[in-house]
Amino acid sequence: MVERLSTASPMRSPDSPALAQARRSEQALGVSVALCALSAATLLWVGVTPATAWTFFLGLLLVVLPFAYGLARGLFLLKTLLRGRGLVPPVGLALGVAVTWGYSLHNPVFVFSCLLLLAIVGVDCRRDRARLRYVAAVVGTMFTGFVTVSNLSYLIARLTFDRVHDPALRDLDLTIYRAFVPGLRYEGLFPLTDSALWFHLLENAYMMLFPEIVVVLVVLHLTGSDILGFFERTFACYGIGLLVSMVYPAVSPCVYYPESFRATYEGTIAFGLGRALASDYVALRHGLPLNGLGYFVAVPSLHVAMAVVLQGSLAVSRIHFWTFLPVNLLLVSSTVALGQHYLIDVPAGVLVGLIVLPLRRRPRLPE
Repeated sequence: MVERLSTASPMRSPDSPALAQARRSEQALGVSVALCALSAATLLWVGVTPATAWTFFLGLLLVVLPFAYGLARGLFLLKTLLRGRGLVPPVGLALGVAVTWGYSLHNPVFVFSCLLLLAIVGVDCRRDRARLRYVAAVVGTMFTGFVTVSNLSYLIARLTFDRVHDPALRDLDLTIYRAFVPGLRYEGLFPLTDSALWFHLLENAYMMLFPEIVVVLVVLHLTGSDILGFFERTFACYGIGLLVSMVYPAVSPCVYYPESFRATYEGTIAFGLGRALASDYVALRHGLPLNGLGYFVAVPSLHVAMAVVLQGSLAVSRIHFWTFLPVNLLLVSSTVALGQHYLIDVPAGVLVGLIVLPLRRRPRLPE
């Protein structure tokens, strides 16, 4: 693993690595906007009115971005304190669990803290116009990418209502589960834990996907690493996942079997997310207005696939790599434990992640 934090002056030449990265991120934004427009037009063509999740954009801008940016920068500072002491792995692992525990979107103190962290983003971007361009392009690419995936997910669901494989996947899961717990019922099966502590960790870990994407992009920027390659691996990951979903459609336990999540967890983010997806799937089937948060891809788990890609991308910085290792292990576990995926979706997601991870590996930009 190689890491190096750029110390270049804010006064950058036109050919500086930071400016080159800003331009590459703007290229990714252009592609993402084009795909977003094309996916929306295709939805209209099949008779579905696209919906835009503006609440996701606000959350991305006001909570996810400042949290992830502050975390990425803070870990670089911590690295300088731990240098040469051999403490990076144990400290990183412990910190990863702590970060996951603290990432509570329903906690107003946490949300307010993220709003305060916006000041750090603002100061850095004001001093460095290349970074401002980079951050703006990253936020735009993530938002339009999210909308594109939602549009394509709606499209695939619309075309595959009558041939989903959820019953077969549920029966396979029950066969495996009943090998350990005879007579187990699918109703009220999730979450797969009665521990409030584990549920809190797993729920937070599942929601850490988008913050981790921002962390990776900040780390790649500050270390002068390949930005365009990361975007290409991400696009390839979701592209493969959507193609597989078209061939072998399944929409997930929480969508097809909403009763599988225990009602005693009503009020939690995991319960609310499952119900929102299930209601959106029903709305799509009956031609009702959509909420824009549609995601109906079970096989493979793209949370798992992206966890593989993100963990591999963090190899440029040891402190970030070790900090996010427990985050990603918890994230992978959460996909099944919270009823978002069937068991087979996990190895399928790992396979997709391993396929796209080696794509376009290039050396870092010169200083």
